[in-house]
Amino acid sequence: MTSTPSNFVGETVHFLAAKTVAIDQYHSTVLSYGDELVITSEIVELSTDRNGDSWLDGIGTPSSSARLGSWPADEPRLLTGSFEWQEARESARAAAFAMPDEPERRAALKKVESKFGPALTTSRILSVTKDS
Repeated sequence: MTSTPSNFVGETVHFLAAKTVAIDQYHSTVLSYGDELVITSEIVELSTDRNGDSWLDGIGTPSSSARLGSWPADEPRLLTGSFEWQEARESARAAAFAMPDEPERRAALKKVESKFGPALTTSRILSVTKDS
């Protein structure tokens, strides 16, 4: 049995995957990729399960969905391939295509490609049969 690390109180934690966290006795919140949370003593207390383990115990380990500190400023908060990423990419592409000038449009589309990378594939080949 491990003890819940109370030294996290006041620390900011950012999340790399979805996690439900109890905020107080009556409320919890779902945190997603890129979200941040300041740890309070109540969060520390409520994070302890019936075995005495806490999701805070694993912060910073490779298998943990949370890391100490604020989200890195140079990292995008959109997870590549997520619905939010797709919407942001398509919105940026639509804005680029709306430009009336062809050279500006090409430059804007190039920026979209460099920021978001190539579009995700929209189809797959599940099998190939040989002709007899």
